[in-house]
Amino acid sequence: MNNHLVLYPQYYITLTTPPQLPLIPEAYKPFPHYNLEAVQWALLFGVCFMLGVGMGANDVADAFGTSVGTGTVTVTQAFILATVVEMMGSVASGFAVDGKSLSIVDTSSYADNPDELVIGQIAMLVGCATWLIVATFYSMPVSSIHSLLGATMGFSFVLRGVNGIIWKRVFLIMAVWILSPIASAIFTLITFFLLDVTVLRAKNPVKTGLFLLPGIYVIVVFANVFLFLQDGSRVLRFDQIPFMYTVAVSLAIGALAGFLALFVIGPIMKRRLKSELEKSSISVYVGLLTTLAVLMGIWTLGIRVIRTVGENFAKMNPATGFSVEFGAAVCALATNMYDIPQNLKIVMVNP
Repeated sequence: MNNHLVLYPQYYITLTTPPQLPLIPEAYKPFPHYNLEAVQWALLFGVCFMLGVGMGANDVADAFGTSVGTGTVTVTQAFILATVVEMMGSVASGFAVDGKSLSIVDTSSYADNPDELVIGQIAMLVGCATWLIVATFYSMPVSSIHSLLGATMGFSFVLRGVNGIIWKRVFLIMAVWILSPIASAIFTLITFFLLDVTVLRAKNPVKTGLFLLPGIYVIVVFANVFLFLQDGSRVLRFDQIPFMYTVAVSLAIGALAGFLALFVIGPIMKRRLKSELEKSSISVYVGLLTTLAVLMGIWTLGIRVIRTVGENFAKMNPATGFSVEFGAAVCALATNMYDIPQNLKIVMVNP
């Protein structure tokens, strides 16, 4: 057998050393107890999902708090609208930025140890998500972007001190926070002034408002669609749409919304107003019926209580009687002005 193998060397296989994998610098090796891909998925479906829950729960008040408070929409309608517009905004405009809008950390300082940056980001997300959920649980309206900024500055300050923060970006963001409320207040004042002059001070505000409703829809929808497309998602390639096409599409959609308001929304609002008026009529009838019941009580059984209050509690002359009635009347009218329930008999007996 051995001679056979020696005579036929072609049956031998030459053994070679397998190629060595390129060495990874020690500074860029991840911690041995976790897998980088697993961490990424955990962040996506864990911490980031929790942060999204906190942001949605707390920030919905920013968009729909006044609408619900003024009775324009119900809570259910607000939740449905928020669901639709949040999906549209996150998909269409959420990818418009490239992630640098909150670049306040000097990432170059972590070049020697990038794992610290990863762990710091995880801590920032956990802290911010926890704070948003706790604040929402106690009905406190807070700002998500303020929370993210503070958490990012916090972990960077712990790891790198003041040198790890890009203070120019921080001051710029804070300046925007100061200027944005001022700009919002100016636009709010202008809008309210126009509505006050054109609608609220008109002889028939309801009729005037319904007449101007299509135009208002055109302006609002045009502005939203134009900004939506002009600074839109790179994923959907909205940023590649020419400027004039953006204007044309925005005008077309705004005009369509105007026709919708004229032929659909306006008639629906008219029917609602008519039904509400038919109901204010019901309140008048209820008031008249209540007054009738009070009058019947006065004429039938009122004499019994009059005798008890006027004769049995104290002997009164015209002066003391006038003083008691006048004091009770003033007290009752004053408390009624501030919607404070008051018992007139107690006021009269204990002036």
